[in-house]
Amino acid sequence: MAHRLKIGVDIDGVLITMDTKQYLEFCAKQFGWNASYDVYVQTHSWIQATGQTDDALISHAWGVYLETIENAQQPIEGAHDVLRALGNSADIYLITARPVDQLEATEAILRKHLPDVKYIELSMSNRENKIQPIIDFNIDYYIDDSYSEISAILENKNIQTNIIPFPSFHATTRWDGLEDDRLIWLKAWDSVEVAVSDEEKKGVYRKAWEEIGNIIQRGKRI
Repeated sequence: MAHRLKIGVDIDGVLITMDTKQYLEFCAKQFGWNASYDVYVQTHSWIQATGQTDDALISHAWGVYLETIENAQQPIEGAHDVLRALGNSADIYLITARPVDQLEATEAILRKHLPDVKYIELSMSNRENKIQPIIDFNIDYYIDDSYSEISAILENKNIQTNIIPFPSFHATTRWDGLEDDRLIWLKAWDSVEVAVSDEEKKGVYRKAWEEIGNIIQRGKRI
């Protein structure tokens, strides 16, 4: 019997839009935090970018943002069709940093925007700790847009998972300096620029998901 591939997928910035700059501006205005998008670009750290060290407080702020900002959660271009097709031959696991108290809201968004995408499990509260679910679920391919999360995963040399960095517009192209045999870089990264329109971003996201579908359907690296 052929091995059924297991795919791990981050949610924010990969399945659902995540406007990091807008979120940090919201935190500064709503909570009076010394939040800085420029600091996030430099550090890829929520703690440093928000100026807060309390995980619960940062998670609460994210929940308030999602509930307050109209259309803050929209599907990433291309994700729906590709994951729906992959779900017929592979097992999909959603692995997110969102806290457990956002489970109901997250499931509602998935039902609304990705109603026919089959996933085995929705794993919550994995901020800066994606390693454990990747091991527990024995993931073959993992897709994430976070430099810090992927860097932490790669530090564990026992993990043999193929890691696919999803295009991020708040980072340097292909995250300069990040190298590992387990990484699979998408060609869509070549179109990543800081100053692009929302429509141009959608085109990059669509191309990225099309590439991911082709890679996983072949079941091997490119």
